[in-house]
Amino acid sequence: MRYYLLRRFFISLFLIWSILTTAFLVLHLSPGDPVNKYISPSVPPDTVQLIRQNFGFDQPLHVQYLKWLKQWCKGDWGYSYSQFRPVSAVLYEALPNTLELTVPSLLAIFLLGTAIGGISAFRHQKFADRMLMNTCVALYCTPVFWLALMLIYIFSLQLNWFPSAHATSLFADEMSGWAQFRDRLSHIALPIITIVLTGTASIARYVRENVIAVLKSDFIKLAFAKGFSPLQVFLRYLLRHTQLPLISVFGLSFPFLLGGVLIVEIIFAWPGMGRLSLEAVMERDYPLVLATTGISAFMVVIGNFIADFLYVLADPRIGRHDDKKNLA
Repeated sequence: MRYYLLRRFFISLFLIWSILTTAFLVLHLSPGDPVNKYISPSVPPDTVQLIRQNFGFDQPLHVQYLKWLKQWCKGDWGYSYSQFRPVSAVLYEALPNTLELTVPSLLAIFLLGTAIGGISAFRHQKFADRMLMNTCVALYCTPVFWLALMLIYIFSLQLNWFPSAHATSLFADEMSGWAQFRDRLSHIALPIITIVLTGTASIARYVRENVIAVLKSDFIKLAFAKGFSPLQVFLRYLLRHTQLPLISVFGLSFPFLLGGVLIVEIIFAWPGMGRLSLEAVMERDYPLVLATTGISAFMVVIGNFIADFLYVLADPRIGRHDDKKNLA
């Protein structure tokens, strides 16, 4: 287990470095640079050159790369070209908003998806199964932006139950603590509902297929013969034998915590990481683009690393087999 996790750790570090290096090269080798937004045809060439020197774009590419890599190793993410303040300060504002939106959504997706998938599997080829799966397929095929707009039209414009955009009301700072909490919940409701509806469908279908495959096993038939209820069989036996596929999906869901809600954040004007990433790309804000890319890469890699760790906990034979290969 030790060698298995250690090898995965160093592979993860290499992947993060590879992703960041590729992003750096793509940004700097693309036509144009951030200096273009600060100059006009009437600006003298000497002034243009001075601006490029201030940004460091007059240096060779490998010098810029080594300087940037050294700053990153020290924890310095640079200065935002578009917001004129440290990148760390920009991320500090956006990251909590995205986590506040995506963490409860991800938990709800897995809980609802597992429950719906289990119910559908136990009602295989019956009315409940067909109804649930047809609904899941319809939600899975529905574009996120269209679903978000329909929810805004119904619950904001017609019923006036929830606000249609932003994270807080205009005068939220003047409200009391409980009123601020209710205001925040009302603003976050529609974005979370949108994410949960689209994400639950895929998890439910995935769980259903795995549970149906395990239901055909002899030990499941024996459990029913002993008088166990479907809920007891599901919790005691089926979850244990479907946990490895679910762990894989869980690891792949980590990038969703930051960048997977880009469309939702844009439609609902939610001040999070996804919206920030798009704005950084549009503004050619190199430091901010690299920072958001780095955090997303870290979430991808850490998600896979956690999945590997959970694999070993769920099935210790994986770690022991890998350790034996390394010792041999």
